[in-house]
Amino acid sequence: MAEATMRLDFRVSPRKKAMVEQAASVSGLSVAAFAREALLNQAESVLQRQHVTDLSSRDWRLFLKIIDSQAEPSAALRKAAREYNAHRA
Repeated sequence: MAEATMRLDFRVSPRKKAMVEQAASVSGLSVAAFAREALLNQAESVLQRQHVTDLSSRDWRLFLKIIDSQAEPSAALRKAAREYNAHRA
């Protein structure tokens, strides 16, 4: 594991600090380790949701039908692809 060299500082109310301290104690972790793990887990979760799209069964079947079709992309889809690629560059 890479050495931690950066700091994050933030303030919480006394009640919230006590709650974090209690949760850390119950977990057998220091407050810093507990806060670090909770913060990183939440960050990973948020970022993962940015890369995953949930579809209903109906939408999944429609998606597969469209992917499997031999239809040419519409003008709107080609335009969207160009704009997307231009934005990525």
